[in-house]
Amino acid sequence: MRRTLILASSVVAVLTVLVAAMPLDAQPSEPTAAQIVARMQQFYNSTSDYQADFFQTYFNRLFDSYQRSRGTVYFKKPGRMRWEYAAPERKLFVSDGQTMWAFEPAANQAFTQSLGSSQLPTALSFLTGQGDLANEFHFRLIPAQTYSFRDGYVVELRPKAPTAQYERLVFFVSAQSYQVQRTLVIDQAGNRNKMEFTNARMNAGVPDARFRFTPPAGTRIIRP
Repeated sequence: MRRTLILASSVVAVLTVLVAAMPLDAQPSEPTAAQIVARMQQFYNSTSDYQADFFQTYFNRLFDSYQRSRGTVYFKKPGRMRWEYAAPERKLFVSDGQTMWAFEPAANQAFTQSLGSSQLPTALSFLTGQGDLANEFHFRLIPAQTYSFRDGYVVELRPKAPTAQYERLVFFVSAQSYQVQRTLVIDQAGNRNKMEFTNARMNAGVPDARFRFTPPAGTRIIRP
């Protein structure tokens, strides 16, 4: 299901921000990829919730087309998330940690499935604090000019165990705060999902109710 694949890569994109937004102490020299990844993990382990505005650009290589969207995303441990798409059309993705809903108001329909059968296992491992970047990925620093990124460092992560969800992740990290400003998820087919985040807030106390969803009366419910 294409919407689930896009959401899965989106989830991974946002989770890279969750694990990478912690400032580092002053370093006498440029940090290594291992140092950056270690601090990413440290931050994620201490983050209970996260919210930010996002601008998403999804490139479909087969059709040579771009899909651009914007909205707000929320995450909260354990395993809860909420994606509110505002443009170009309203959409809502919500998970309470067990069930995922995808609601399309314009079509008056909602898709639902258990997270156990969805395509988000890697993302959920990070959400629930079970992921270990150093154990699960090979990582390296790549020249920032490769992506015309002037504000800091670019870190590439490749999963040690092959996954159908993506081929590699790329983090664009601020040199001043070591907060991820942009993420890029690239799959085996060459599709690219870029997420840019603004107005990020961590540990702001996102209410649990935000991750519950009840379809409006008359909504067509679709189950796989």
